[in-house]
Amino acid sequence: MKQIFFLIIMILISFASCDGIHDDIKDFADSETVYSGMYDIAEGKIGLERVEIDLLKAGRIPASQVNLGKAKKTIVEYDNQQIIIDSVCSWVNITGLTQSKIYRFKIFTADEFNNKSVPQEVALIPYTSSDVEILSIASPRIIASPWAATFTYSNLSSVLLDYYSLSYSYTDKDNNLVEGTRGSDPQFSIENLNAGEPVNVNIKYKVVPIMDTIPILDTVILERNISLTMPTDESYQQELQNRGVQSMTLTPQGIKLVWQPVDDFTMQYTMVKFTDASNVEQSIRVENDETSTVIVGLGHGMPFTLTSNYKPEGVSDVYIDATPRLYNPTTIDLDRIGWTSTQSHPRPSDSPSPTAHLDGDLSTFLSQVKPGKSNGNISPGNDPVFFIVDMLEAQEFNYFRIRHRNTTLGLRVWGLSIYGSNDGTNFSEIQLDIDIPNVTSTNDLESPNIEIPLSTYRYIKAIYTKWDTVNNSAVQMSEFYLGIK
Repeated sequence: MKQIFFLIIMILISFASCDGIHDDIKDFADSETVYSGMYDIAEGKIGLERVEIDLLKAGRIPASQVNLGKAKKTIVEYDNQQIIIDSVCSWVNITGLTQSKIYRFKIFTADEFNNKSVPQEVALIPYTSSDVEILSIASPRIIASPWAATFTYSNLSSVLLDYYSLSYSYTDKDNNLVEGTRGSDPQFSIENLNAGEPVNVNIKYKVVPIMDTIPILDTVILERNISLTMPTDESYQQELQNRGVQSMTLTPQGIKLVWQPVDDFTMQYTMVKFTDASNVEQSIRVENDETSTVIVGLGHGMPFTLTSNYKPEGVSDVYIDATPRLYNPTTIDLDRIGWTSTQSHPRPSDSPSPTAHLDGDLSTFLSQVKPGKSNGNISPGNDPVFFIVDMLEAQEFNYFRIRHRNTTLGLRVWGLSIYGSNDGTNFSEIQLDIDIPNVTSTNDLESPNIEIPLSTYRYIKAIYTKWDTVNNSAVQMSEFYLGIK
């Protein structure tokens, strides 16, 4: 009986406790968190004291089109800073990054209860004002007359920046503030200035800096002040330069002048003046676009002058000549254009051109196998090794000069015998067994002019007479020149 009573009591206790059996489960269910969707990516772009960070693979789309589950807002955290944006963004723009250092950004989404997603992270270094301060830009070339000046540039864009435009300002002699702008062509002029007096030009360049080979997002303004003193009338004329002569060679018609390019747009032309063999004064005008000019009738030992004419900036109908420059070509190489050459034996494979020693290209060379040596299937035995040059017509000369291929002494020609001919078959002795000076000096790649008897021939034969008999199998020559002095 007692056992039945005890069983009934236990059953009642059990039912009494069932009402609260799931209380802990209900509490747990009420506090359950469902996290909002996270962003796809965090890819940054650098701007001036700011960065832009893309967050979706779909690109930049309106916030109204972004659906990341329960996400309602965007949170950006960096350097103990937090930015909260009341929308889900496809990209963010973070400003006020004034320090040139690494910023580490974490970007979350959050729901209406501020439950954060898993973050996307990116580290970026912004471009700052301190970077702009040390950014360099090419200085202009200034072409000045007493009354005006022109500022020219070769190329303002560089590995550091992309140039877009510039503005400039200065005060003229009437105290007027003059301002101007230029786009892709940055050249500009300043005018109405006082000769011999200073002028200050303020230039503002609009550029996009480049960081790690990538242009930043923003343009910046680089400001530079250039002060110059305008030349006086006298100093301007004295400083004018005549057009440069790159080389002079003698042709059967006259002296050939190879010109340096004209890089001053105020130069108009150049005059060549001389007295010819008939005692008649000659004057030849050379235009700026001529790269070379044969001055017919101008010969060896005839002095001549060059005078370049200029139109100064800032005035009309004024032309000024530079101070004439005198030349007296007492030593001059013959012009080798069109000359041909043949060799006594086949050339080695590293010497494909028969005129490599006449082409003016210092990287090419004529190679000949030495007597008693062999190279591949080429073996001249003990036969003389030589080359013959055809100058196309008879010319007067009394020196020759050679340029060695390199510093290897075993490859150099040490001595030559020189012969001349007008039919290419019957050769006359000019001079035998000529030692090449300084042949053992590795610092001397080119010999001095080596005098020989004054001769007039169309064909020249150069026979190798001396060389290093131990080292190397070939003798090599980069250039062979003839001339008159």
